[in-house]
Amino acid sequence: STPLYSSAASDVYKRQDERWLVPHFEKMLYDNAQLLRSNLNIWKISGRALFRRVVNETTDYVLREMTSPEGGFYSTQDADSEGEEGKFYVWTAAEVKAHLPPDEFEVVSRHFGLDQPANFENQYWHLHINGDLREIAEKTGWSLSDCERLLASGRAILDDLREQRAHPGRDEKILTSWNALMIDGMARAGSLLGRGDWIASARRASEFLRQALWRDGRLLATCRDGRAHLNAYLDDYAFLLDAQLELLQADFRSADIEWAIELADARVKANPKNTESLYYLGAAHGALGGYEAMMARAFFAALRNGSKAVDLHEKVLKLDPKFADAYLTIGLYHYVVGSLPFAVKIAAVMGGVRGSRREGLAEIERAAKQLSLIHI
Repeated sequence: STPLYSSAASDVYKRQDERWLVPHFEKMLYDNAQLLRSNLNIWKISGRALFRRVVNETTDYVLREMTSPEGGFYSTQDADSEGEEGKFYVWTAAEVKAHLPPDEFEVVSRHFGLDQPANFENQYWHLHINGDLREIAEKTGWSLSDCERLLASGRAILDDLREQRAHPGRDEKILTSWNALMIDGMARAGSLLGRGDWIASARRASEFLRQALWRDGRLLATCRDGRAHLNAYLDDYAFLLDAQLELLQADFRSADIEWAIELADARVKANPKNTESLYYLGAAHGALGGYEAMMARAFFAALRNGSKAVDLHEKVLKLDPKFADAYLTIGLYHYVVGSLPFAVKIAAVMGGVRGSRREGLAEIERAAKQLSLIHI
């Protein structure tokens, strides 16, 4: 565990000190969203329970601390409370000892480093994993399961104590791009781990964005206290398209595909007349890349889930065949870098409008040759 993930508070901080020990205690929605997704992917690959626990606890934190009554996700939680940085999160050894039974304190103290010198301002402890439970079990003579039980019950007591403190403030702006990142992670986690409540939270946030930040066929970037304003940027559109497709795979509703296409069309209309040249960050901002590349980034995301996603993408292409060019763009990339399984999946998707998977792959190969790209 590192200070970026709070072992006691079950969430992700913004950054750490030079010792990789004590964080800056501010919490950002976009950090938690992206690391939620990363830990989920690591768990899926490795099967290690640690990463699943981080996913569970990070999601629980977001639902508990960062979710508005209307369903959108707040932007940040402050580092300070009562005028002091970290006051909500740090402890004294005496305070912990006074509230835990001796056996729980023994495990908690060794595990979180309370038996070591103070690590924050020379008088407080920011709890971080300092001792392995297996080693603690050997030293104390208790079983590993007993140590796990004592740690869990000790953490629960500390959680309850912390809840009695003055909470840090929040920045309760609801930002489209950051919400989209969390919708994506929440829907993906809910789908993989069978958590319908997480999928429901992702859907509530998506519906909030549509109701509050989608006005007259135009996406807005931010909302607070019911007032939405500022034209959305490229990342707002791209992340929200990605999130809609992830939500579709978790809880399919045809209205979501229709909105995704409306979002894409709205972004194109915001572009200068020459839409085949450069795509713009905002209506009056500098160029970043191509329309096809942006669409490929969003619509390729759902390919991660195999045949179900292929079926979904074929439906998308039947609704609007122009997206085949976007798939060709990303297919070329994966063909050239040697990621043939992804290129084949993309070919299967393109087959929905090209006639067959073989023809889709052949088109990728022809385009690569025309552009003098070499498969490696």
